Amino acid sequence: MASAADDAPKSAPAARQRRKGVSAESDATEQFTAANIFKTPEQQMRILEKLSTNFLFQGLEPAQQRDVIANMTEKLVSPGDYVIREGENGDSLFLIERGEFDVLKKIKGVETKVFKYNNSGAFGELALMYNCPRAASVQATTEGCLWALDRLAFKHLVVGAKQEKSKMYESFLESVPLLSKLTSSERAMIADCLVSETFEDGDVVLNQGDTEEMPKLYLIEEGAAQATQKKGDAEVAVGHMKRGDYFGERALITSEPRAATVRAVGSLKTVAMDRASFERLLGDCREIMARQIEAYSKAK
Repeated sequence: MASAADDAPKSAPAARQRRKGVSAESDATEQFTAANIFKTPEQQMRILEKLSTNFLFQGLEPAQQRDVIANMTEKLVSPGDYVIREGENGDSLFLIERGEFDVLKKIKGVETKVFKYNNSGAFGELALMYNCPRAASVQATTEGCLWALDRLAFKHLVVGAKQEKSKMYESFLESVPLLSKLTSSERAMIADCLVSETFEDGDVVLNQGDTEEMPKLYLIEEGAAQATQKKGDAEVAVGHMKRGDYFGERALITSEPRAATVRAVGSLKTVAMDRASFERLLGDCREIMARQIEAYSKAK
């Protein structure tokens, strides 16, 4: 998880505890009544634009998107406002229409910035999905506009639509070497954040030199991909990737431009994770990913 972030990366025990905190029974006993909160056509279009680029809402049918928009409430913020605070119970997810926000996590007792949202993204979903306290604070650093979706609406309108896809992804993630040391609970949380992307033979997935506001990490679910780098006028192959391999991690870790061009070899099916979700869930894998970054550097 643009993406969504309640937090910074968690330890395995915390993840196990959070996953166990899901309470389907309590949600089932609470009556959900759909709302139709007034919004101008311009507001609806702006929200739809943000929904369409956010992993949490991708894959929803048009009717489901309209229901989500109808149930959202506008929240205006000023610099210094805390939208959510670490340790508090969560009752809403927040979609950013505009504004800049710092994600703050207490590390050794000191509130430390671990991520920054810049006019896009969503946060607060983990507390709703796993019935756990907020794992980090989010503070506005500029004036901004958020759209809040409460817990029941989120679970009925969004989570239910994503559950089947997540189960399918969990099975795939078990075969990915990078994630072999994670618990099943941690893999389940990663599955909740993945978005499927497909490419045809020769399609460019990443282009060397490109910069992105919210870069993605890609895991290959089916097919293969070739990584190349420019050396003068020539383009040299620096890696061949297959099912279970990953690419795109350099831009997430270093915020540098893409270091290589990656093309599909035949039909390619990937699942992608944005920077916010990566920082939240895969921060502990940085050292492993640094090996691939070192390989890119040596190939130059």
